[in-house]
Amino acid sequence: MKFSIFVCVYNEWYSMDIRQLNSLFDLKSLPVSLSAACVGAMLAVADYHVGWKVVLFLLLTAVFMHMLSALKESQAELSSAQGKNIRRGVSVLAALSAVTAIYFTYGTVFLLDSFVLMIAFWLVMNFTSNHAGSAAGSAVWRQCLRDVFLYGLVGVCGSFYLCSHTFSSWFLLLPALSVGMLCAAARLHDHIGSDSTKYVQTALVSSAWILMILYSTLRVRDPWHFLFVLTLPAFIVYLVSIWRAETDNRNHNGIIMAVLVFAFSLLSGFGFLVFLL
Repeated sequence: MKFSIFVCVYNEWYSMDIRQLNSLFDLKSLPVSLSAACVGAMLAVADYHVGWKVVLFLLLTAVFMHMLSALKESQAELSSAQGKNIRRGVSVLAALSAVTAIYFTYGTVFLLDSFVLMIAFWLVMNFTSNHAGSAAGSAVWRQCLRDVFLYGLVGVCGSFYLCSHTFSSWFLLLPALSVGMLCAAARLHDHIGSDSTKYVQTALVSSAWILMILYSTLRVRDPWHFLFVLTLPAFIVYLVSIWRAETDNRNHNGIIMAVLVFAFSLLSGFGFLVFLL
């Protein structure tokens, strides 16, 4: 049964060109989905011993979860049967990748902690595949809250726990909320069309920076912890550009925002890993 699902998915993907795949899976925003997993894993590596296989399958899981979310939001482009086959195949791949990551982090899946993580992943996967984001009208705040929850609290804190088997302290909420807000701002970009959404995006970016600076200040003081500040000029230029823009230029700037969030996340995590090199 599962093999037949993968055959159907392969046939569907093989018949698509790169533009169709990009439209279907929103590949340009993939760095946004990887940002949370990268920060969570890098902060865990900074304080605990983490196997590379755990990190590898964690990132693969993040990729498949991104694909599931994008499929839900682009389902109108697919026929009912086509969308069902692809969604099943990606769901199975995401589940296998997550279970493999759990196996490598604990050495077995027959532990209470392993079962709890698998149940938590199943709940998150169902939420991701059944609830598409929307930024129309009053739904702006709902999408932002959804994205902060998925990319921040679940993405960063979940990745950190998978790698370290602990939540460390409440300080972890600061980088989690920071990355979650930046991811929400990046995903909101495609829906910017009024001053209200620009205010929301500016508030998200500003709050994210305040939280990350606060977290870096509360940790053991080291200039490397503020490495992410290198991206500040680019964020300022981006915010100025969206306020000055009179025409819809979201596709070009949307990619820039996704890359900025990914760079911010990598530099934030790397700043805490420098002492290990």
